[in-house]
Amino acid sequence: MDFAAYLKQKNLTRYQFSQLSGIPITKISDLCANPSKIERYTAKTVFRIAKALDCTMEEVMMMGCPDADAEPAPAPDSNTNPKS
Repeated sequence: MDFAAYLKQKNLTRYQFSQLSGIPITKISDLCANPSKIERYTAKTVFRIAKALDCTMEEVMMMGCPDADAEPAPAPDSNTNPKS
């Protein structure tokens, strides 16, 4: 789930979240538009986001991963013999 969807799930506007977390609304808007930028934020900012959303820092970092919601690919079956 991306950051904007997470805010929507928590019924928070960007402005409300900015007030709650103490993070400037410009940074919140930038994060909603470009979730992968979370990797560039300081640990302090990620901590403030996590605290305001009542989640872990790891969950916040996963919001910036486009494949975070995707199911992992199944492992290849090692018992199959490719020679046929």
